[in-house]
Amino acid sequence: MNIFMTNDDGFDSPLLLGLAKTLSKNHSITIVAPSNPQSGASHSLTMHKPLRVKYCEELSKKTNTKIYSCSGKPADCVKLGLDEIVTKEEINKARKAKALLTHPDRNPNIPDIESKFDEVTKAYKTLLDYCQNDNCSFKEEDFEKNSLVVKVK
Repeated sequence: MNIFMTNDDGFDSPLLLGLAKTLSKNHSITIVAPSNPQSGASHSLTMHKPLRVKYCEELSKKTNTKIYSCSGKPADCVKLGLDEIVTKEEINKARKAKALLTHPDRNPNIPDIESKFDEVTKAYKTLLDYCQNDNCSFKEEDFEKNSLVVKVK
């Protein structure tokens, strides 16, 4: 399963890294989290300055995950993660795997399997609709010294 994670304590939070490392034994983990603690700012968005995103190679190797540090707030991290880092193909692959596990034809003896399959389908449609909005499109000039600079619209 593909799991996307963020928090408000920062990309190098021991709890986040510990959970990610444990989950990475059986799952593919992508983390996009603030570059420094943002407690109490979870729903805030960065409005008047560029966002910088860095791939954290050393931490990614240590935890067997993909970790990105973002200069913005936790909500910025989720938006960037879903818009630019996690691909539509990854979302579709995860949906197909989950759909097979919950498909009524494959699991006729499991109670409420149809409602579980409907939940997977609705969640996928919600993510797909969200990803259709091309709010961010990056060009080569958006990159500075291994960082991605995002102009907030």
